[in-house]
Amino acid sequence: MIINGFDEKMNSEINARMQSPDWDLNIASKVIERRNKKIKRNFYALSSFSLLATAAVVVIAVFINTTPVKMNDVEIFISKQVEETHKIVFKEKYSNNMMTVSYTEDSNDPIDNLILTALTRR
Repeated sequence: MIINGFDEKMNSEINARMQSPDWDLNIASKVIERRNKKIKRNFYALSSFSLLATAAVVVIAVFINTTPVKMNDVEIFISKQVEETHKIVFKEKYSNNMMTVSYTEDSNDPIDNLILTALTRR
């Protein structure tokens, strides 16, 4: 008997809600609210991901992808400049033992040509 009373009460509540226009509006508004909430959450997640990707691209472009200055090339350039200048300034007293330069001499080297051109213009 308790089960029959429960079934009757349940059926009457279901019928009352099925016939009520307020219940339809309440359910529809909650469905739309959940849908909008889900869309906002997806939009914020996508925005966060795109912002993170942009930041990663900037970090890679600025810090990781830069070509480091080769110190060996700079040292060779400066050593060649100093040696050639020393040869020209101290023609009589120049000695190969005065400086040790750590480079291999190449007559077609563009650095050599630059140094010689600069020294001849002085």
